[in-house]
Amino acid sequence: MKILFVYSVQVDPKNKKPLTKQIQMSFGISYIASYLKSRGHSVSLVVLNREQGVNKSELLIDKSIRQFAPDLVCFTSVFTEYSFIVAIASHVKRFYPDLYLVIGGCHVSLNPDTVDLNIFDALCIGEGEFAIDELVSQLEKGKYPADIPNLWI
Repeated sequence: MKILFVYSVQVDPKNKKPLTKQIQMSFGISYIASYLKSRGHSVSLVVLNREQGVNKSELLIDKSIRQFAPDLVCFTSVFTEYSFIVAIASHVKRFYPDLYLVIGGCHVSLNPDTVDLNIFDALCIGEGEFAIDELVSQLEKGKYPADIPNLWI
């Protein structure tokens, strides 16, 4: 299965690369992506910057989806990036309704009741390696995902 991870971080506009320091990377995404790769899945990462605006970010996410053709899109968010991530996820849900969307991260784990379940198909609360792996397994089997620890579906 192909899994696209979406991460938003404030970026210095002078840098050509979005992630220039280790502290800017989400360890959650790193752990989940490496675990999924070890299980034979393909993963990709798109890094967005809300300061570039929603329109430019939508173009970037569209390009990533067309090139990678994911089956699952996983978003992560801290509080300061949450409204921006919701805007991007809304775009993805509108234009790619067959993609399964999951959101996790600090904001979601601490405030799951604030997440719009009309946009996201599942919320990852807490650790995600095993939860996302089980989600992928159930989706691959054509099952409606259910009874996965750490996922609100």
